[in-house]
Amino acid sequence: MNTRPGPVNQPRHNTHNCTNNETNTPPPAQTAPIATPLAHTVVSVVACDHKTFLTPPIPISEGNDLPMDFVSGFSQAFRRVAGSRAPGTTAGGSNPVATIDAVKAAPAPSPLKPIDFTNADEINAVLDLAARIGDVLLASGMSNGDVKAHMHAITETYGIHDVHVDITLNTLMLYTTMGPTEGALSAFRVVSKLSMDFARLEEIDVLVRRILTGGFTRAEAADELHEIVTAPPTYNSTFVLIMWGIFTGSVAFMIGGHLPEAVISCLSAIVIMWGSAVLAGHGLPLFFQNVFGGLVAPVPAALAYHVGQHYGIEVNPSVCIGAGIVAMLAGLTLVQALQDGITGAPVTASARFFEAALSTGAIIAGVAFGLNIASRLGIPLPGFEGSASTNVVQNVVITVSGALAGAFFAVACFARLRSTVITTVTTLIGAAIYYMILIPIGFGTIAASGMAATLIGLFGGLLSRRYMIPPLITAVSGITPLLPGFALYRGMYSLLNDRPSIGFSSMATAFAIATSLAAGVVLGEWIARRLRRPRIATAYRGVRNIVRRPLAVKARTNGSRVNGPRTNGQRTNGQRANGRGAPRTPNTGSIRARWRNRSYRNTKARSQWRRR
Repeated sequence: MNTRPGPVNQPRHNTHNCTNNETNTPPPAQTAPIATPLAHTVVSVVACDHKTFLTPPIPISEGNDLPMDFVSGFSQAFRRVAGSRAPGTTAGGSNPVATIDAVKAAPAPSPLKPIDFTNADEINAVLDLAARIGDVLLASGMSNGDVKAHMHAITETYGIHDVHVDITLNTLMLYTTMGPTEGALSAFRVVSKLSMDFARLEEIDVLVRRILTGGFTRAEAADELHEIVTAPPTYNSTFVLIMWGIFTGSVAFMIGGHLPEAVISCLSAIVIMWGSAVLAGHGLPLFFQNVFGGLVAPVPAALAYHVGQHYGIEVNPSVCIGAGIVAMLAGLTLVQALQDGITGAPVTASARFFEAALSTGAIIAGVAFGLNIASRLGIPLPGFEGSASTNVVQNVVITVSGALAGAFFAVACFARLRSTVITTVTTLIGAAIYYMILIPIGFGTIAASGMAATLIGLFGGLLSRRYMIPPLITAVSGITPLLPGFALYRGMYSLLNDRPSIGFSSMATAFAIATSLAAGVVLGEWIARRLRRPRIATAYRGVRNIVRRPLAVKARTNGSRVNGPRTNGQRTNGQRANGRGAPRTPNTGSIRARWRNRSYRNTKARSQWRRR
């Protein structure tokens, strides 16, 4: 049997004063192998001038087994990138807890910033603060369950625990009472419109995190919220329009286009977004804004196709129209609708699904009008042209284009640098897995979309928690370039040209892809939430156990949790039953201190090794 001198990971409990009295240096360890049932381990006996004790088994990799250095190195690298579940502060520290996880953890035993509970105005002000924050979160696309968790966490921070929160589509209501004989207090708010402002969402995330750590009083939090809501946009409108154009051009590269198609798609998207903003400023409903966008998309593509034929430039108008449809689908609430349906808000989910379907129908109607207008102008479009097969180099270009599309979409939604970088990495991972692994090995489009979206939600959720940004940003931005604009246009074109079987099949495929993307990203984010859920709830669980079992705690106040013989149910012997060693160290620390101690959280096997 192979032996190794000395333990590599010696426990902290075996820190004996084993030194040489003359040189004050530790003596050389004497090791000897001991038979053990573990196949690839060695147990060393370390001798010093005080006592001989056992060290934990040292794994030895043989054959094709992974070396322990590689496993530990990979684990450390993963924790460095994605963070860990170790406790930390919600406002800083080495392992900060993300806001989305902190609001779902157990509340603190006592409020951090209590208010005057006899003053109805103070209670109303807290309810209004929570409602206004929930307004911004809901308008940014967050699901009902997460918005409720944020609102509950805010009210509990200020000491109001018994609050009922109801969210139905775009209305928020909070209800509480001051006492059994007092009147009810409530706050009601209506979300005006969906606003994809990622910069504001980040600022609200920071605000909620500071509220949960007691950094703001109620008045200070209200002032900070007012500054966030009334602040000017992060980027000016011209820059945002350019970002929308570059995003659409990147999508054109993704679906098989080249430089001419990308330029045409870019210019068309700028016109569509500018016109939609002007129409929205005049109060035109979103349905007609989508009709306008669908109307504009085919005309530049048809014009460029005929001009290219005249000058010998090949242009695929189907790619241009498909990229424009993706740009218009980007603002829909399909992910939010599916997440609401999964997390127990079916009424809101049904309304959002209907809203997304209605907007998609408006886009299809607009594209149909645009095709008819192009025919009337004498520039009819050719038959539908699908994308050609790709090789490895083209797949690399498509993958990079997908990452850039996710980044430019995030910037178009006012994301800041850190969120943009994380979104780019997440989208690059999803696009690489989709175009370079899943599709080449034979997965269907629907299955590949769902699997890629799941990984986008997983890695995006982990990286978002590691770098303290809302996971919604990476989720929405990551799947947007994969939206089925090309399949939607193919189905619509087939229906308009008397091919209903192909048309309905393509439309059903487009709907299945969109649903698969939304379901996959929700599943991936759920997995990330379980992997990085903070363990701080364990401490609160210990507090609840103490409150529920006061007699057991009182019986253990002397700190002699030992295994000696019992008399009348109490342990009288301060020695262990097996006679080894001294009695255990009394548990004199607080629950949080014991919980943070590594030995308190180690497994039973490691504890047995330490006792020896």
